[in-house]
Amino acid sequence: MELDINAIEYELGEVLELEQLCSGVWYAFINIGSHIADEYYIVGADAKLITDDAKRLGKTIDGLPGLLFYSLGDVESGKFVVKYEVQRNLMKNKLPPIDSDSILSTAIYGTEYHPDYFGDYPAPLYTPAGITTRRRQLTKGVFAIETETSETMVAVCSPIWQGYLSDYTQSHGVRITNMEHDYMFFAQPADSLVLFELRQTYEEIANSKHINWYALMNAIWNHFPEYATSHNSREQLGLNDVSGLFFQSLGFDTELSGSEENLITLSINEGDIYLLF
Repeated sequence: MELDINAIEYELGEVLELEQLCSGVWYAFINIGSHIADEYYIVGADAKLITDDAKRLGKTIDGLPGLLFYSLGDVESGKFVVKYEVQRNLMKNKLPPIDSDSILSTAIYGTEYHPDYFGDYPAPLYTPAGITTRRRQLTKGVFAIETETSETMVAVCSPIWQGYLSDYTQSHGVRITNMEHDYMFFAQPADSLVLFELRQTYEEIANSKHINWYALMNAIWNHFPEYATSHNSREQLGLNDVSGLFFQSLGFDTELSGSEENLITLSINEGDIYLLF
């Protein structure tokens, strides 16, 4: 199958780069207008090397029948599944890889967004404080755990701790990597920083019945007052507005904004016991 580049350019924009990764699968870099370009995996609907599970994740575009599109700018587009299947095919046929990413790293990142395909992140068994005896999944790849030494901590799987935790918070964790997983473990009270930062991204954590947020913010003030002060100052100046900062970096005249709801506050009557099993 050959791609009709003219049809693609008519529907999406100028094709700046096009590379066939394997039979029926292409990488495309396309100027979609307004000085913005996007990268795609393009898969032929009849491609034999791509499974039906992967094809179901692709998007169709009117005017381009028989093609499926996976935006590389969208972590939920199915791009990890397509890349994994391409990598698997190349490895089996002893062909050069498409880039420096390992098939393992693709699977690890893909697990967060496509657990039905890759399987879910396993709860860690071994921790810096002994073997896990009890666990609560707060969201995919994030667990509140108790250990055989009666310690309570939060475990965060790679790549979540790499992508969503600040360097300051990571510095309070202990990393354990083995053949089964790559986790960062945070004992109390450092796990309060972890949960506070992850709630910005994960609704399941923000709404978890296992977390008392008022007590958690008390714990941050009690143990990490410099962090709380810095965070609140940045929030009031709009410097925690990630999307606003992104659009400013692209040259757009975007006003940064903050919210009182995102401030770390003190609640006198709540104490600082925040992780509830």
